[in-house]
Amino acid sequence: MKKITLLCLLLSIIAMSANAQYKKGDIELEGEVSYTNIEGINSYKIAPEVNIFLSEHWAIEAGISLSGNDDCHFGISVGASYYLPIISKLYFAPSLKAEIIFGDENWAVGLQPKLIYELTEHLSTNLGIGYLGYGEINGANTFHFGITDQLSWGIAYKF
Repeated sequence: MKKITLLCLLLSIIAMSANAQYKKGDIELEGEVSYTNIEGINSYKIAPEVNIFLSEHWAIEAGISLSGNDDCHFGISVGASYYLPIISKLYFAPSLKAEIIFGDENWAVGLQPKLIYELTEHLSTNLGIGYLGYGEINGANTFHFGITDQLSWGIAYKF
């Protein structure tokens, strides 16, 4: 009985993957707000970005950001995401990004998992929780892993 249940679950996941809503050539404009607490430093970030889909699962992304706690810093980022359909209109999308923040010359490379839900054909929302990364913050090299240390929410429009 367990084998049949597992087989049905696997076939359902494969069938849902075949109904992917994203396709090669889609362009998505996204705006994201995030809160981070790394090494005891709290910061907030507003980050618009553009995602270009290379296939129904892979997207490359580039963006700019304004971040800070007491002062404001400008940054740029590039990365890639893999969109894995969970159920209709809901995706799990781990995102690997490299970011440089000017002013303090901070940089980071990190992986953040996201859940993405398509509200309409063109509009979606996402929630990111957690972070695994390495970088230089305030002159010190850091490796960081945390579940609740980085929270982000965004909304995107797909062309």
